Amino acid sequence: GRVYRRFGDNQKALEYFNQAQAIQRQTGNRTQEAETLDDIGLAYAAEGQFEKALAYHRQAAEIQHSVGNVRREAVALNNAGEAYLHLGQPSKAWECFNQALTMLRSVSDLSNVALALRGLARVEQQQNNLKDAHKFITESLTAIETVRSRASSLQMRASYRALAEKSYELYIDVLMQEHGRNPAQGFDAEALQASERGRARSLLERLNEARIDIRQGVDASLIEKEQDLSRVLNAKAQREMQLKARKGSSEEISTLQREIRALEGEYQQVQAAIRKSSPQYAALTQPQPLDLKGIQQQLDPNTLLLEYSLGEERSYMWVVSRDSLKTYILPKREAVESVAHRLVDSLA
Repeated sequence: GRVYRRFGDNQKALEYFNQAQAIQRQTGNRTQEAETLDDIGLAYAAEGQFEKALAYHRQAAEIQHSVGNVRREAVALNNAGEAYLHLGQPSKAWECFNQALTMLRSVSDLSNVALALRGLARVEQQQNNLKDAHKFITESLTAIETVRSRASSLQMRASYRALAEKSYELYIDVLMQEHGRNPAQGFDAEALQASERGRARSLLERLNEARIDIRQGVDASLIEKEQDLSRVLNAKAQREMQLKARKGSSEEISTLQREIRALEGEYQQVQAAIRKSSPQYAALTQPQPLDLKGIQQQLDPNTLLLEYSLGEERSYMWVVSRDSLKTYILPKREAVESVAHRLVDSLA
């Protein structure tokens, strides 16, 4: 069912989810039944049937609550929040995201914490509370970067790319709306830097997918140590989440947290050593994007930089010269891509 949903064949997905649910009811597996109900809700949401989706997400959350599965209850609440957003009920969406956030923080599930925070940012943005939207989406990106740094392989990091791209897109949109209200506060330059940071974070994963070796000439022992630390960090973070979810020993949780803090410190030291000994490799794996002034210093007097950011509701373009920055609002991604495809087809 999940594979068919990934392929976009939601009707086929629903057939398999319904079969799974029937078996789970027979065997009395309430936790798995609730997960399947949540999956059914996601399939209906993908079809634009948000009322139906909401009913399944709420039912899933209720069952998970009854069996004491805090993490999966919070995941279902996140999904319900998304449905409420699409149904134009921001106050109910806020309740779901906020409740989910508290629960997810209690079990240290940072990936889903990032989703809940992004949901809260979207609610605030819809209600024109841009300052709060800015705060929540910034926290969401911090959580994403923490998860990414703990990922033990480039493949695992790539799996967070879609989440990161959507969060950067929302961050840029909020910043540019703030710029519209306060043009002299530098939000346009901050949005440009966010765009650069989002692109930089995607580059390594895309290079990895293309199977390009970027490690030539790099100190192999440092890379191996970095990867080993990532693996251990990820394993301990997963263990912490599991212990919290089943209300494990507070002493063991505290010990794990101390170990994680120590490992993160060691990880940062190794990254600093890599930056010092292998600046080219570090530039890709630990990108430090230029700010507006840094970009302008790279331009000669006869060159403009045009940078685009496409979004679901609207898109943006920054025009950078050696001594100026101008921004423009463009149509949403779908409209821009449609024109681009028509142009490519006509040229071909």
